[in-house]
Amino acid sequence: MRWFVLCLIFAAGDAFGAFVDGKTLHGWCRESARMAAGRDSDRVSSARCRSYLVAIHDGYEAYLEWGVISNRFYCKPETVTYGQLQRVVVKYLEAHREKLHRDAGSMVFNAYMGAFPCT
Repeated sequence: MRWFVLCLIFAAGDAFGAFVDGKTLHGWCRESARMAAGRDSDRVSSARCRSYLVAIHDGYEAYLEWGVISNRFYCKPETVTYGQLQRVVVKYLEAHREKLHRDAGSMVFNAYMGAFPCT
């Protein structure tokens, strides 16, 4: 049941109506990092990265609030910024390049769980 609910979260987080793999998300988020550093970047890709990461997190929080899932899989501190979320995900994607062909939603979720464990 737990994995079924997680699959629902990943599906809800896909704001673009198409499957996004880790390679695509990595490209988007690299552009977002370039933009944050003040370098020339693709603003559309940067916006896609931000939208995707926020959608995964917001979908997860909504499912918790609605009682669809009852256990927290990660516990992001209130003070964490979007930029920090993006860096967490890029670091995870770069550390797991052999998995970039996989679903981006699950990779984002794994990155969040690794960076923000519930203790």
